[in-house]
Amino acid sequence: MTAQEYLAKFGLDANPALFTNVRNGKDMKPKYNSYCIYDGVSQLDRRSRIICVISNCETNNNDWNIKTGDMIQSYIIMRNVHPQAAIDKLLDGCICGNCTHRKRRKRNNRTGKIKDVRTCYVNIGKGTSAVWESFRKGNIPIVSSTVASTIQVVAGKKLRMGTYGDPVAVPFPIWGDMLRYELGHTGYTHQWRMPIAKPFRGVLQASCDSYVDRWEAKEAGWGTFLVRPHDGYIDKRHTAYARGAKQCPSDPFINEMRAMRNMLPMHTTCDTCPASLRCDGDSDIVIRAHGSAALWV
Repeated sequence: MTAQEYLAKFGLDANPALFTNVRNGKDMKPKYNSYCIYDGVSQLDRRSRIICVISNCETNNNDWNIKTGDMIQSYIIMRNVHPQAAIDKLLDGCICGNCTHRKRRKRNNRTGKIKDVRTCYVNIGKGTSAVWESFRKGNIPIVSSTVASTIQVVAGKKLRMGTYGDPVAVPFPIWGDMLRYELGHTGYTHQWRMPIAKPFRGVLQASCDSYVDRWEAKEAGWGTFLVRPHDGYIDKRHTAYARGAKQCPSDPFINEMRAMRNMLPMHTTCDTCPASLRCDGDSDIVIRAHGSAALWV
């Protein structure tokens, strides 16, 4: 997309501070890999200030998330507290809400051991911490959500809502602008029971941890994403299938089954996922607990 095409489609002049190739008639590209689209109070705890940063915007960036594929990632993190410190001090409620995978006392399903464990699969030590540190150094420009929506179009990528953090922590109008021109998206929320999450129905999947959760979410009109315990998943998945859920194609469980049948492995990322299985608010998906703490789920 050239600067002239950008102006014709969005009614905005391309800002040379945000894009390259603005004046030479060539296809524009985002100038930065990350942009901050929200800097304000959390919708989950109005005492806390958060930021929402979209990353992986560069069109030639090969360092993308192996699970989601080459999508624009969005990190919702506390503005003034390092992500790891927020977890350790139990301050992450303003970005994660009532998510069951926050750090809390849990029992290991295999050994029976009990201790404080965080079962979230997101590795804080990688992208999340790097984004926070880069923002604190002033290396990430702050843009309006309208400009951010056009950045993702110029980047030519789908959007992952809430790579870290719950999207409901950010006001819906911010996401509404982002979704206006989106090429596709995925997203999940544990806050689907809260009134503040109603605008996200049909946009995000309801994160469910039991069949009761899934039934309640479906009755309320949500698409669902059900996580089942790691051990015994072969048997548990049949119950989910019988109730209408479909297997997430990115689950390593699929390749384990393929190996048992002497079939070649396959790998599906979120950006290449079939539309009927995509977690964009309308599907019903089941997946085995994953991540380093999967046995504690």
